[in-house]
Amino acid sequence: MKWIKGCFMLMFIIIFTWPTGIYGVGDDVPVDTTFLKLEDSLYYHPDSVLHELAWLEGKKNTFSGQQNFMFYFLKGECYLELNRPDSAVANYRIASNYLENAGKKIYHGKLYTGYALAYQLKGMHDSTLRYHTLAYKVGKSINNLKMISFAENEKGSAFLSLNKPDSALFHYKVALEAKKEQGDSTKIASVLNNISLAYYKMGIYEKAIEAQLQSMKIKEKLDTRKDRSYASSLLNIGSLYLKLKKYDKSGEFLTRAYQYSHDHQLDRLSGHAALNLGINYKNSDKLDSAVYYYNKAIAIYDELGLKSSTGRAYANLGLLHKERKEYGKSLDYLNKAIAISRAAGNNYATSMRSSHIAEIHMLENRLQEARPHIFKALGLAKGVNSPELDMNVYSILSDFYARTGDYKKSLTYFKRYKDVQDSLFSAESQEKINELQTKYETEKKEQTIAQLKNQQKIKELEISKQQAAIRQQRIMIILTVVIFALFLIAGYLLFNRFKLKQKNLQDKLARQKVEIEQRLLRSQMNPHFIFNSLVSVQSYIRNNEPEKAQEYLSNFSNLMRLILENSRKSFVPLSDEIKLLELYIELEKLRFSKKIEHHIHHNVDEPDFIGIPPMMIQPFVENSIKHAFKDTEKDGLLEVNFLLNNGLMKCEISDNGVGREKAFQDKQRETTGHHSLGVQVISERIELLRNEWNKKISLAYEDLKDDDGNPSGTKVNLLLPYTETDLE
Repeated sequence: MKWIKGCFMLMFIIIFTWPTGIYGVGDDVPVDTTFLKLEDSLYYHPDSVLHELAWLEGKKNTFSGQQNFMFYFLKGECYLELNRPDSAVANYRIASNYLENAGKKIYHGKLYTGYALAYQLKGMHDSTLRYHTLAYKVGKSINNLKMISFAENEKGSAFLSLNKPDSALFHYKVALEAKKEQGDSTKIASVLNNISLAYYKMGIYEKAIEAQLQSMKIKEKLDTRKDRSYASSLLNIGSLYLKLKKYDKSGEFLTRAYQYSHDHQLDRLSGHAALNLGINYKNSDKLDSAVYYYNKAIAIYDELGLKSSTGRAYANLGLLHKERKEYGKSLDYLNKAIAISRAAGNNYATSMRSSHIAEIHMLENRLQEARPHIFKALGLAKGVNSPELDMNVYSILSDFYARTGDYKKSLTYFKRYKDVQDSLFSAESQEKINELQTKYETEKKEQTIAQLKNQQKIKELEISKQQAAIRQQRIMIILTVVIFALFLIAGYLLFNRFKLKQKNLQDKLARQKVEIEQRLLRSQMNPHFIFNSLVSVQSYIRNNEPEKAQEYLSNFSNLMRLILENSRKSFVPLSDEIKLLELYIELEKLRFSKKIEHHIHHNVDEPDFIGIPPMMIQPFVENSIKHAFKDTEKDGLLEVNFLLNNGLMKCEISDNGVGREKAFQDKQRETTGHHSLGVQVISERIELLRNEWNKKISLAYEDLKDDDGNPSGTKVNLLLPYTETDLE
């Protein structure tokens, strides 16, 4: 059986990569028919469809307006499936020029939907909402329920990302009605799951449980329990019961979620279930079991590299040790957790963990140490809009002011705490939850009885299907052998041709890259700098300062070694690039009488494992040192920042010097001197990287001004690609 499946896979690959295959790119098959077939298959084989489109590109001069629309629209769809939103948007924009020639109105909606999904991948939620709204209007005009429901569901998700759960709920409900009208049970269950999430964000837990139970009931009827969504429902229901302190019910659903996820290798969900089980056991005073599941969760999260989730597990371990009055261990874990949430910009988690640290300081009667953590938690909570977070901070503030003797403020915050608590945990809500759970259990039993009655019919149907499958399998074996023999030679020839073309292109890019890198190396190892460095060493020796001379020579040799080593690499660790800059700046500072202060910062957790193109920053640092501080009385300040930004590494080089205009005038007056060839080479190298990576790699200058509008320095903004693989 395995060799049969292998033949089928090979046949599929050949069909979808052969330019004269079943799609008929040859002259005997109409182009319109080819486009329709490509559209049907692009969501399963986007790479293959892109290859087909490349072959079609030679016929573009014969395309009609409608065919041009289809060509660029399909390219955009392929890039979207390959998770390349910038390339997708670029092709959608070209397709928009031919939108009036698209023919069917539905293609207007498809184009708007493509735009929306691409902007969603880029995190631009306002643009996502705008294009989903346009797609919704098209769907309404042609009465396409599928387009309407999809647009409304995605608009809900966009509003949820913007932390507007009430707006998200409205659009989810519109999507739900459209799905019900379609009769699509699977999608109804998915939308109900989204509705539950919106209610959860709003703090309306009983409604969240109601939607989750409805979603689970549909999944059990469809027998889709072998997918991730079923495990998510188990986890979500258990988590909601945990919020409502119903620990028996919570433990039941969370245990099922953990076991199911573990059995089906759903590692992320398994980690979440383990973490929530730890919380459940901790709240039930079963602390040893809680520690067991917390450590299970940490092991899973570490293996998956989920830092935010690891932070949650650390925070809960900290709270557990607080219960055991092991305050030192508690603070250790909470500080680990808060470092992770701050780095991720998670104000909710940072606020919650700050309040827990404040609690521990209060338990140890260190009120002054508790104060900054409390007000940090309060400030962050105001911008999060979470009833649960507000309730937690108000409770701690009430306790804090009671301990300091300010009972008026203590009473004020206690009343606020009670108001929020009453809105979340009313008696009516608890009664409704119990009623929903009873209904769910009853319907589940009735469903089990019905399944047992139909069991015999199902077995007979399965036997019939197996017999038909055997007959079909025999036919397919014969067809597979014939097709395999026909396409194997053609596929081999095509592969060799494609491989040769790719090799020629790679050789051309490699030659350009080597030439530019050699020029950059020559610009960085300029004789002017080397001569000045050796003069500095000679000065130390003449002044009988051998230790300084030795230190200077050591730094100089290390700098030369780094430059030579990095010149041979396409990417170097960020830590090595920073080390090179530090060495260069320190050497240059020793030759200047004026004080120059410098700072190099980054927001990367592990700079040893983030690679950037080498020797891209030093020419700009050199310009700042040589020209920015030349004719100014004030001390120099040079700052270099490395920031991860939308899939690129943003490098900012700023100084407080005389500004570009003044520096340019000074250079014009000089008859001799060093001209920064490095900056010119960097511009050429950026163009090469832009073509190679197909990303918005760029270089921009910003003139800084003081309050009076006078020049106060220069800032260089450089966007570069980066890698996250191990670097050697």
